[in-house]
Amino acid sequence: MNRARALNLLRGLARNLPRPVRTSLHRLWLRLNTDTTGVERLRAYAEPQRPGLLTFCTTVWNTAPPFLDALAESLFAQQGGTEFEWLILDNGSQDAGTRRALARIAQHPCVRLHRVENNLGIIRGMRFCLERASGRYILPLDSDDVLSRDCARIFTTIIVENGFPALLYSDEDKLLDGRRVLTYLKPDWDPVLFLHSCYIAHLCAIDRSLALEYGVYTDPRVEGSHDWDSFTRFHLNGHVPVHVPEVVYSWRMHAGSTAQNIDSKSFIVDSQRAVLERFLSGHQPAGRYRIEKSPLFNDTPDWRIRRAPGDEPGLTTFLLTDDPSRPVPGIPSAGYPGHRVVPVALAGGVAALLEALGEAGGLAHLLWDGVALRDPDWAWEALALMELFPDTVMVGGRILDAQQRVTSAAALFGFGKGCDAPDRMRPINDPGYFAMLWKPHSTSAVSSQHAVFRAGFLRTLLDQPEAGSRMSLAYLGAWAGAAARRLGGRVVYSPFLHGQAEQDWNELVTARERAAFVLANADLMPERRYASAHFGSDPTAPQRAAPAAQRAAQHEALLQWARSSAHAGVAS
Repeated sequence: MNRARALNLLRGLARNLPRPVRTSLHRLWLRLNTDTTGVERLRAYAEPQRPGLLTFCTTVWNTAPPFLDALAESLFAQQGGTEFEWLILDNGSQDAGTRRALARIAQHPCVRLHRVENNLGIIRGMRFCLERASGRYILPLDSDDVLSRDCARIFTTIIVENGFPALLYSDEDKLLDGRRVLTYLKPDWDPVLFLHSCYIAHLCAIDRSLALEYGVYTDPRVEGSHDWDSFTRFHLNGHVPVHVPEVVYSWRMHAGSTAQNIDSKSFIVDSQRAVLERFLSGHQPAGRYRIEKSPLFNDTPDWRIRRAPGDEPGLTTFLLTDDPSRPVPGIPSAGYPGHRVVPVALAGGVAALLEALGEAGGLAHLLWDGVALRDPDWAWEALALMELFPDTVMVGGRILDAQQRVTSAAALFGFGKGCDAPDRMRPINDPGYFAMLWKPHSTSAVSSQHAVFRAGFLRTLLDQPEAGSRMSLAYLGAWAGAAARRLGGRVVYSPFLHGQAEQDWNELVTARERAAFVLANADLMPERRYASAHFGSDPTAPQRAAPAAQRAAQHEALLQWARSSAHAGVAS
């Protein structure tokens, strides 16, 4: 009998049994049906647990006993045993059921239970655990969530294979009424997304000795955002987190959890603002950046970082136009000092742009004259991102068509026909995968129809011997993204570089050029840094997990298309 038939039989038999037995069988069915510890994960993460490596840290305050029992079951059932420490702080619980559950759980040999009579709060409670943990890494674990049964083995394997990094984070999903939903397959470390979203939670592993050195869990202002604050402290000290690209953590959704209700904790807004202030404190001069609520969200704790005037580099807009003899229109730039506009003939291609660029320094803005700008602060947005993340060489955004659908946004190497945007054709009111369409983040490439470059990088790109023969202005964003990756530069997408166009810029790119791009940059495909390695590359199913064999077949199909298109000399 195969697995699927066995699961369905188990589920069917349970329907006619008494409720207690039915409930137990349902839990078994759910565990089997959602078990992610398949053969691939077992082979990929084979390192056995190491005593003294991991300490799971949990603070408890009146948590419902069934939630505690589910968490304990997920820990005690870890593959390879319990060669780790589970440090629990009873943070002043008064509920008798909670205290009985903790006493029962504490009988397990891997558990160390402490209690304080008065609730210390989240931050002081976590500090209590940090100071008493014995493992090399602490892993903050909420009292109402659960782990996959291979969590400890997967973290151990990646820690060892990466030479014991300072901190790690994993993928996650949410747990709603016994169902696992909203799986978040995350990108690798992206400081731009991190500034705008605490995507690194959950599960985190943090080097304990460094956490003590950096003052983790000492600032009461970050009561509701301790993971974000911890990673910020490590980031400011030069550490790069390692991504654990597997779902090992399920965040329970209920009325008292921010997983379901962002307003369940009144201090979240102030906590997040305090974290962002810490992040910005590492960037001088003081007061150059201000923190505002993002206008794209409905007053939720989602943020935009604004750059104040002062000490700006020069800015030139190169207006890509069919008729450069027409009077140059005014390009709104929210008072950016010294902003000038230079027309460039589209028909002249990259050679005309290179000539117009000349020896210009500072920032070079490419703008197709078919784009109507919708956010006049685009220049300040690009400047802020380039200053906060100095390796950034290009910033671009989203373009909408007349029906308010996205035609251009963050593009990924290997997606679609070489470098397309998974969010293409989303309506304007759709925030995309985990709201990333509405948040700045790093990506493979952005469209050249409305983008800001470091002038020196753009000159290097255009001055290549073969640039004029293989690059078009319409597809320059993709070529720029590949060049940036090879030169160690960053490309950033921001929703605040926002425009609208009647014509779809993508239609100006020939199949021949797309094929040439694929063949020249196949080693960069598919994108695995700023998109989950589990995602497929089919534009009809964007940002969805696909089996490894299917992903490989999609990539090979793209290469075959590129080879045949190049061989046939396809022009459109």
